[in-house]
Amino acid sequence: MRIAIPAVGTRGDVFPYVVLGRGLRTAGHDVLISTMSRFRSLVEDSGLRFHGIPGDPSELFDAVTLDVSPRRPIKHLNVIRRALSTLVAQVQIDELMPAWRDAELVIFSPSTTFGHFAAQQLAARSVMLTLTPAVPTSEFAHPVLAPGLRLGRYGNRASWLVGERLQRQTFTEPLRPAVRRAWGLAPFPLQASRLGARWPPFPVIHAYSPEVVPGPRDWPAQVEVSGWLLPERSNAPLPDAVERFLRDGSPPLYIGFGSMPVTASGRIDEIVAAALARSRSRAIVSGMGLASTSALHRAESVLVVQELPHERLFERVRGIVHHGGSGTVGASLRAGKPTLIVPFVFDQFFWGRRVQRLGAGPPPIPVTRLSVDRLAGALVALASEPLREAALRLGERVSAENGVARAVAAIERLCA
Repeated sequence: MRIAIPAVGTRGDVFPYVVLGRGLRTAGHDVLISTMSRFRSLVEDSGLRFHGIPGDPSELFDAVTLDVSPRRPIKHLNVIRRALSTLVAQVQIDELMPAWRDAELVIFSPSTTFGHFAAQQLAARSVMLTLTPAVPTSEFAHPVLAPGLRLGRYGNRASWLVGERLQRQTFTEPLRPAVRRAWGLAPFPLQASRLGARWPPFPVIHAYSPEVVPGPRDWPAQVEVSGWLLPERSNAPLPDAVERFLRDGSPPLYIGFGSMPVTASGRIDEIVAAALARSRSRAIVSGMGLASTSALHRAESVLVVQELPHERLFERVRGIVHHGGSGTVGASLRAGKPTLIVPFVFDQFFWGRRVQRLGAGPPPIPVTRLSVDRLAGALVALASEPLREAALRLGERVSAENGVARAVAAIERLCA
C-alpha cells in the first residue's frame, strides 16, 4: 500500500510513527511521513519519504501554563485545547493533498485528525493509531480528563462522553470553501460532523502494551492493542563520556523529561541536584533545559548529557525518572527498571498511576508538587526490592511483545 502518516508535536510524539513506518517499509509498503522540518533527518535516515509541513514543536507549550492537575479537569482541558489548537492551526489540509494524492491509506493520531478528513476526500482508507487510550470504555476513566480516578462504571463512561465530544470536534475542521469547490464538493459541509452513530467510525490501534493496559471488554471489534512502537534494542556503544561514567561506579539512575519545558516549571534543576545529593545517588541527567543548568553541572556523581537513545541506555541503569510520555514509559518498562514518573500534562498522569498500580514504581509526583523531600524519598524507593522485582517481571512480559510487527499485521488485516 501507499501510506501517508501525518505526525506533529515533540520528538516523542513523532518518533513512534517513524518506528512504525520502518516496520511498514520492511513489510513492503511505501511510506510517506508528513512532519515538521526539524524531524527530516529522523525520517529520511530511517529510509522513509519525508514531506514537510509548517510548524515548530518548540511552540507547543508557548501558549500554555503547565499549572495543571487531574483534580482541576477544566483547567487541564483548557490547556489541552490551547496546545492542540497551536498544532492544528499550523497545518492547512489542502496543502497536504499534492503529496498525499496517491495515498491508499492514511494513518493518523488523535492530534492529526485532519488526516481522517483528508482520507475521505482522497477516497483512501484511514486508521487511527494512538499512544494512549482513545476509545470510550466503562472499565476506566478518560486518561486525560480523569486519570487515575475511580469513578465506577457509569462515572467512567461519563468522563469519556466529555472526551469523545472534544475529540469529535477535531474532526469537523472543513476545507476552505475554494478548495472544496475545486474538488466538486459543496462549499460548506451540510452538517458539522458526519461521523455516524457508531464511534469510532474507523479502525483504532492502541500502541502500548496490553500487559499495562489490557483492551477493555466493551471495545468494538475494530479496536485493538498492539504493544509499544519501540526501536530494537542495541548494544552499540554510547558516547565515551557516558561509557566511562557507567564503568566508574555503581549503576546510576537516569533522569530526563524529554521535551517538557522544565525551565518554565520552577527550579527543577536545583530540586533534582539536591535530591540526588540527599539520596546519595549517581545519575545520568538529560532533557530540554536540564542539560544546560549549572546546578546539575556542579553536583557530584552526576553526568549531564544531551539526548541519548533509550534502547541503548535504559538496561544499563538501576532506575528511571521521566515525565511519563507513553513511548518513554514503554522503553523503561521493557528495560525492566523501576520507574518514577513526574507528570507535567496530558496523559502523563494516567501512565504514572498505571506504573504505580502495577508495582513497578513509586507514586508519581506531579511536577507542580515536586520538592527535594518528595523526590529524594522516591529515589530511595526505586532501590527497594519489591519495586525491582515487580519491574523485572513486568519487563520480561513487555519484552516478549513485538509491538511494531503486531501493529503492521493489524493494519494489513484491518485494511484487507
